[in-house]
Amino acid sequence: MLTWFSIAYPVVENLRSNLDILFISEINQIIIFILLLGIFSLLLISLNNYFFKLLDKQFIAITFVVFFLFWNYKNITSEAYSYFNERNLSGISTYLILFILLTYLTSKKSIYQYLYRFITVLFVIQIIFMSYTVLTVKTSLFEASNNVAFKQGDKFLDNSPDIYFLIYDAVGSNEYNTKNFDIDFNKLAVQYESFNLEIFDNQYSNYASTIYQLSGIMEMEPIQKNNELLDNSEVNSVLKKIYKNNTTVEKYFLEHGYALYKYGLYFGRCNEEDNVNCIGRGVSQVNAVVSDIVDQTPLRLLKEKKIIKLTSSTSNITKYLFYKTCGLINQECEGQDITKILNYEQTQEPKLYLLHFMFTHGPFYLDGLCGPYLSEIEMENFNKTGYRDALNCMNLEVKRLLDSIPSDSVVIIQSDHGPFEITRDRSNLNQMNKEDINSQYSIFSMSNINKFCKEKVNSFGGMNSFSHLINCLTNSNTFEIREDHYYYLLENDDHIFFNINEIINSLNN
Repeated sequence: MLTWFSIAYPVVENLRSNLDILFISEINQIIIFILLLGIFSLLLISLNNYFFKLLDKQFIAITFVVFFLFWNYKNITSEAYSYFNERNLSGISTYLILFILLTYLTSKKSIYQYLYRFITVLFVIQIIFMSYTVLTVKTSLFEASNNVAFKQGDKFLDNSPDIYFLIYDAVGSNEYNTKNFDIDFNKLAVQYESFNLEIFDNQYSNYASTIYQLSGIMEMEPIQKNNELLDNSEVNSVLKKIYKNNTTVEKYFLEHGYALYKYGLYFGRCNEEDNVNCIGRGVSQVNAVVSDIVDQTPLRLLKEKKIIKLTSSTSNITKYLFYKTCGLINQECEGQDITKILNYEQTQEPKLYLLHFMFTHGPFYLDGLCGPYLSEIEMENFNKTGYRDALNCMNLEVKRLLDSIPSDSVVIIQSDHGPFEITRDRSNLNQMNKEDINSQYSIFSMSNINKFCKEKVNSFGGMNSFSHLINCLTNSNTFEIREDHYYYLLENDDHIFFNINEIINSLNN
């Protein structure tokens, strides 16, 4: 047990300290990973018994030091690199010196006995703290929803329409896609003229970040509520709320008799309850948890140096450990067909579909027919061929949707931010130039909302999507239309927000 603990302590503490913001699927991934480390510890014990033949206390002490340094490789090298004024290799050199020094000191009898006692005490403390955390913390999956009443005077139109809200991750504006990839969704709108679809140009993401943008959409207000600064704990408290079924949008439609259907990375992690249907909870998530842990170790060099490459035939274990997409339980390695989602268990109530698709986000795995690539190709964050195929698949998926639903349904198809053609650097204030912001913030927006509006909507997309929709369906000003746009920088654990209305307005003119 102590050997296992010595190997896995930083991972166990990672789980314990983040238990209040993790979701059940993420907790399961870390637990499985810790169990695998237990099997690895048995292997190490066997090697020690037959080859190393170190004393038990010495073996445990050295194991603890080695793996504590191993799991904290990124933190150590980053701090050293910064401390020595960003000199090349200063971080790696410091890590190696520290590794050799501490390993040598640990081997000394005068030291390892005391370290062994410390590990034993730490083990007991971890058991006590973990037990207390498990018994007291409420993970986001188990938190009770808040029932907020809305004004019953906000009456919908007599025939409450079904609503299909689709988010395609990291898709550029229609103008961008037409200019660079010759894919114009206006042609699709003409093909399905009974839906009265139209493209809304000059639409921008609020933060160029999936979680923040979708949080703003579902809350119908900026996530930081006009604050200029949020620390990491405040951000986590915001992020927890979006995975429940009680965002402002969801509460509103549930209050008005709608059944919710939720699918995808953002919407799929939810509680199955009355009038809330969580589709594909076990197959819709990107495996970021274990790969994030591995990215803290020296193993990340294997990925950065392209020693381990991500291709269509990369093993599941490698994907699970090293990459944040196409993992063991992720649908992006399989075909995509929206009709499977639409054929989910149906109810009599009017329906609100909240669907989030990741296949348009690099690395790309699906071809233009929404099937997985048959031949091996190296997947990059932004691959023009892969992105073009993803747009063609998106076009096919929208056609499948429109072929399957009545033309009196509300259709909203948007993206959360632009593609990753220009790498985003949240620590770089220079990325507030017009070119980068236009690339990162410009989003796709297509809808038939004006089919239901008494007063025509000229600008539609982003944070105001449901504010406009509800105002249209109620023929009233039920929710405020907000005009603010934000850029944020990461500085340590702080999120520093900048209002970029002037830049966005200049791009629109």
